[in-house]
Amino acid sequence: MFEYAKDKRKLVIALGQFVSHSVIRVFEDEETLNKLNREELALEFYNRQPSYWLVEVAQVSNKEVFINDVARWIDKQIPKSFLKWKYKLHDLKPSQIDPDQFDHGLIYHYPENKEMRA
Repeated sequence: MFEYAKDKRKLVIALGQFVSHSVIRVFEDEETLNKLNREELALEFYNRQPSYWLVEVAQVSNKEVFINDVARWIDKQIPKSFLKWKYKLHDLKPSQIDPDQFDHGLIYHYPENKEMRA
């Protein structure tokens, strides 16, 4: 995912900040988070980025592919970011959190993210 990005690290950091500040802190319960359309969130992220950032950092050549990748990444990240916020796991990065270790009602919208849990 995001193999086309010039700076994948900056891209993922921006996405993580978006999920943390614009999704988790705004929609603070599992039921609401489960209902959020991941593609709409991805489009919101895309529309918030300056055009130079999309060209220079993300190197977006195909908007639809980028939106799809962002939606899948957001879907995978929501449980980790939510659990970090809910249980105040401030010393851990979301990537270090295993959602299966916690009792939560969050669902994945994309099959490949569901399979990661199996």
